[in-house]
Amino acid sequence: MLIINADDWGASPLTTSKIDECIKDGVIHTVSAMVYMRDSKRACGIIKKRGIDTALHLNFTTPFDSGTVSLRLRESQAKIISYLRSSKAAQFVYNPMLSRHFDYVYKAQYDEYCELFETAPRRIDGHNHMHICANMLIGKFIPEKTKVRRNIHFINEKKSLFNRTYRRVIDSVLTKRYYCTDYFLHIHQFMSENKEESVRRLNNLVELSKNADIELLVHPHQRQDYEFVTSRKFRQAIQNAET
Repeated sequence: MLIINADDWGASPLTTSKIDECIKDGVIHTVSAMVYMRDSKRACGIIKKRGIDTALHLNFTTPFDSGTVSLRLRESQAKIISYLRSSKAAQFVYNPMLSRHFDYVYKAQYDEYCELFETAPRRIDGHNHMHICANMLIGKFIPEKTKVRRNIHFINEKKSLFNRTYRRVIDSVLTKRYYCTDYFLHIHQFMSENKEESVRRLNNLVELSKNADIELLVHPHQRQDYEFVTSRKFRQAIQNAET
């Protein structure tokens, strides 16, 4: 099965509108919704009408900009943002001093999602993939048996031994604790300046999806992503995929 998911639903009016265009065109199947952002409430109303599956898109790296955010929540999130932005290695290192802040900011977003959507999130992923940073995994804040996004699967890209080992270890933890798709891929992995190469990659994706569950990530508010997923070659390539 091929699941084409758009991240950042509700982050801003522009982001929401671009994703919604793709939903109406049939090239986006699910969305990951952000809460406590300036377009979160309006976007929630829209997606309820569309009737498609929605995940909670946890946000630990971009300041909440909704007018309903409490001072305590802003301060806790700011501490987390400062830490995660301090270095690329921060997400891999457990910081016990921030444990209660991660717990609080996670639960606040979870509860806000429940209030907005009138149901608990069945899927959880994260902005900049921080839902699986060390503090979140060691803290075990996300309930077991939830559908959770795994690490991105690199097809042809060469990665360091540390990178590959780390991803294998984390994915092992995720698949034992949560429900995950077989593959998580990014739309950029199928883009090429050569049209024939893009089509070949997309055909391989569709073929792979016949025997595996695949989540394909798209950011329609980014021009490159939007133009690709609304292109004729993309539509033609995925029309025979099980979605």
